Amino acid sequence: MLTVKNLAVFYAALFLPLISIVLMARTRFIDSTILVILFFVYAFIYRPLVSGYRLMLLGVIKRSDLFRNFIPFWNIKYYNLLFFNRT
Repeated sequence: MLTVKNLAVFYAALFLPLISIVLMARTRFIDSTILVILFFVYAFIYRPLVSGYRLMLLGVIKRSDLFRNFIPFWNIKYYNLLFFNRT
């Protein structure tokens, strides 16, 4: 089963929505206001949830600590683990 515990799936979960937002803007499917709203949703809701979920699956944080990912730069201490699978 593929989960965000796998590094390739984690990268896909992070970058495919971002790429699709940019492509929709370039093809004029969405206007600039919607683009900004989608970037904010991605940066402040989606990205912290995916990163927190990965950290939770790896056993680094507890489910009760998932909300801490919404604090800016809180999970920077887990950067190597999140993006390179190194401790």
